[in-house]
Amino acid sequence: MTPDTHSSPGGIWPVLYAYFDARNQLDRQALRTQINATIAAGARSIVILGLATEVHRLTLEEKHQLIDWASEDLAGRVPLVVTITGDTVDAQVALADYAVERGASWLILQPPSMRDKSESFYFDFFAAVMQRTRAP
Repeated sequence: MTPDTHSSPGGIWPVLYAYFDARNQLDRQALRTQINATIAAGARSIVILGLATEVHRLTLEEKHQLIDWASEDLAGRVPLVVTITGDTVDAQVALADYAVERGASWLILQPPSMRDKSESFYFDFFAAVMQRTRAP
């Protein structure tokens, strides 16, 4: 049964870690283990690319890899939520579209790293991202 991905959020939505192996590569099995354990514990959704852990430290290729793996491992059992970052509208739209194309049901948009802009800059930035992404 596919969850209703457009209803109001409820329950606990844990943010998973991006673990690395001894070769400093993303650890495929660690992500799969987290996903299965988290769903077994009753999580209503899975969030990846957490702000406090790795979203600003991973390469774009690593972000894509985690999105691909999470989508594969979830197999529609619960919604996938992906944190979206980037310093340009184009970068955020590209990552958002990548995530949506691979099954993300929800996106968490983060402000660009510049912190010296006016409030209207961020409003316009997010408005542009939301207008251009292929997310429903």
